[in-house]
Amino acid sequence: MDSEVIREVRERNDIVEVISSYITLKRVGKNYVALCPFHQEKTPSFTVSPDKQLWHCFGCKLGGDVIGFVQRIENISFGEALRKLAERVGIRIHGERSKEEALRSRLIEINQLAMHFYERMLWSSAGEVARSYLKARGVSWEIARKFHLGYAPAEWEALSHYLREHSVSPEEAVSAGLLVKTETGDKYYDRFRDRLMFPIMSRSGEVIGFGGRALSDNTAKYINTPETPIFQKRNVLYALHIASTAIRESGSAIVVEGYMDAIALHQFGFANTVATMGTALTPQMLSQLRRYAQTIYLAFDADSAGMNAMLRSSLLFRQEGIKVKVVALPKGIDPDECVRKHGVDAFRSLLERSLEMLDYKVECFLSSPDGGKPSSNALRQLTALLMELDDPLERERVMQRVARHWAEGDGGRVIQFVEAIRSALKRAEAMRQTARGETYGTGDIVEQTIIDHTKSHLPKGVEQAERELIAAMLQDESVARMVLKQLPPQEFITELGRQIASIVTVCIENNEFHNISHYISELQDERLRSEACGLMMVELNFLNSEEAIEGRVRTIQRFKCKQQLKVLRETILQKVASGDINISSQEVEKLLKLEKEFRSTA
Repeated sequence: MDSEVIREVRERNDIVEVISSYITLKRVGKNYVALCPFHQEKTPSFTVSPDKQLWHCFGCKLGGDVIGFVQRIENISFGEALRKLAERVGIRIHGERSKEEALRSRLIEINQLAMHFYERMLWSSAGEVARSYLKARGVSWEIARKFHLGYAPAEWEALSHYLREHSVSPEEAVSAGLLVKTETGDKYYDRFRDRLMFPIMSRSGEVIGFGGRALSDNTAKYINTPETPIFQKRNVLYALHIASTAIRESGSAIVVEGYMDAIALHQFGFANTVATMGTALTPQMLSQLRRYAQTIYLAFDADSAGMNAMLRSSLLFRQEGIKVKVVALPKGIDPDECVRKHGVDAFRSLLERSLEMLDYKVECFLSSPDGGKPSSNALRQLTALLMELDDPLERERVMQRVARHWAEGDGGRVIQFVEAIRSALKRAEAMRQTARGETYGTGDIVEQTIIDHTKSHLPKGVEQAERELIAAMLQDESVARMVLKQLPPQEFITELGRQIASIVTVCIENNEFHNISHYISELQDERLRSEACGLMMVELNFLNSEEAIEGRVRTIQRFKCKQQLKVLRETILQKVASGDINISSQEVEKLLKLEKEFRSTA
């Protein structure tokens, strides 16, 4: 692809604007920081530089430019990311797409056609049954249009004919999940029939699939688009494209289980609502939410499979570093019914009184038949719950809470119950450590041996001096020129140093140092690109100190001289032992010269 086009796309898409449309950035000095969207962390290490138009995570070490960020966060190819950003700023890109890009683009186009068809059907005479259902559920026409709701007619080939008229082949429509091929293989029919249709959008608003709610009783209540190259349920949250702004502004997201729950809450002003689609919250969904939200409110039916799955996977929430609170809905009432029957204030009150996930699990345990009174089975369940907690204060708080409940006001028994719980917990911890030792002990030793063996043999001060010099050279042309006069690229110690020094040299020779971030962004080696991005963004307090620069140069020169001396001494000793050397030999002269140079750098 034309490098000038790539450069124009990069220059016209401000990196802060683009990244802030995906995650919440906070200004710190001249840069912006955030929790990294590519790995779990509790302290922000993801940094964006508006000056250099680069991003870097000092935690996971990834980094790059605006194109690389979109490519990684959307999990798309370089070409797709480039086209997406080009469209954002009105740049037309010519040239062939890759097969994957072409297929993705075509499937989105087909789904877009299908959405227009279903939407048109909803507002036609054929859609009366669907409109009646929406009216009965209290869905306003405004919200129906906002979510592009539609209707799939109760016919076998209604959509099929429409797509054919728009030059979509049956095979393509099957790939999009819209048509089904008969067992005989000679005919196709519509997957969705007589259903209220919910278009499912990507975070950026592309139509990637559909959900369909049956309007008759003789078929499955809900069906979704099957897995396609652009739609996987585990990766998608319904209404995220609409809710992302409100989630970012409020710092919180309400997660419900179904389309109608999400639509109802949006209609009543809870614009930060998203929905799962028949699945539990997955790591992929949580990863998307943590880009915008610090708190998640789970508003699931208490008896649902989804809520049970959430209780089992609470460890996942802690790994993602997200605060999760559980909204205690009235028994048998979902969010849609709650907000319509009891009102906005009632639902808002439930949000305000929601419990932290841990407290909710404890309350569920105590109200269960097993947890309501002390027993061996209750102790086992409680121990499993306590072992999920790393914080000793949290463990103590839970133990005291349960002990008070079991003691029923008897202070003496509280102490006895706490001691019993502690003993059970110690036994369980000992058993877990034993099991870990049997299963993983040998592997851990081997892994640590490998780590120790592969650690850098460079003295820490030398390695740090070189990295700081490289960082300074990337950030300041005058420093780069000064260093390169004394240390040409081949004189750097590490491969990283030699490679980056070579890049800096080329930029200076071509009078392109002001575009060095572009050179870095275009590096094909991801490790090198990420390292260079990090070095360009590290804070240096010695850039204006020639003495500090010279000191780091001398550190590297002394180390190289010392290494050469070591090799030369070993060579001379070998020759002395064999009698093949005298005082006037070249090796001795070189050794004396090097020792003199070494002393001069002290």
